[in-house]
Amino acid sequence: MTIRRSSNDRLALGALLVLAVGTFTVGTDGFVLNGLLSTIAADLRVSEAVAGQLTTVFAVTYAVSSPLIAAFTGRLDRRWVLGAGMVLFTIGMAGQAIGESFAVVAVARVLAALGAAAFQSNAYVLAGALASDERRGRALATVSAGMSVSMVLGVPIGVLAGNWFGWRAVMWGIGAVAVIVTLLVPLLPAIRMPTATLRDRLAIVVRPPIARVLGVSVLGTAAGFAAFVYLPVLVAPVAAGAMISWLSSVSGSGRSWATPSRAGRPTPSAPHGSGRSRSPGRR
Repeated sequence: MTIRRSSNDRLALGALLVLAVGTFTVGTDGFVLNGLLSTIAADLRVSEAVAGQLTTVFAVTYAVSSPLIAAFTGRLDRRWVLGAGMVLFTIGMAGQAIGESFAVVAVARVLAALGAAAFQSNAYVLAGALASDERRGRALATVSAGMSVSMVLGVPIGVLAGNWFGWRAVMWGIGAVAVIVTLLVPLLPAIRMPTATLRDRLAIVVRPPIARVLGVSVLGTAAGFAAFVYLPVLVAPVAAGAMISWLSSVSGSGRSWATPSRAGRPTPSAPHGSGRSRSPGRR
């Protein structure tokens, strides 16, 4: 394992902000289409139900590819994985912005999800590995805050921008932020971590206690996000424009505070306290 820590054994604020902005960017793309379903459906000449599957495509690709990417790229410098992931994500955003058919946009969503999967998990690895024990909790919380903020602010702002400038402009905007993050990634500290094989990862997942917790989490999350995806469509008869944006913000805010903690209590997904933990093991 190769880690270059700063002299005060903490992850520099600038590096944390780069990682947090990256998680904010991929998080915004993951959810912003929900509030623009009607516009996207009309533009791509499909039903709103079909347009909603663009979110499903992203989510399934992300879930399946995350452990595979982690297993097959584990020996690489994490900066290269972060950078490659953000490049792929940017290509996916451009593809969505210029896609003229549902099929093209769906393929672009797959590319964006692959890039998001490569970036997101490695952002937490980098933050956790480079921070000292007493600051690791704060470092992870800072990176996690990017995802929480994307749900609370990124999605509603994206919905407003989509109503004003069109949904493709929103895709270009997210892509522009992704380009900035890509350019900043090489400035992050270098890190190589011991890796776990795919078999090792699956062996943990199938353990009965882990499988039960994971199953409940998947079912709960799927149920919540199934409603979240079509929320704008459901409330369209009584709300529109800015009202939908605010509803998205309230829904995202509640969801960001409903992430189960290890102790089984609801906690914000981005706590602001520092915590102690052991040095990260295999990733």
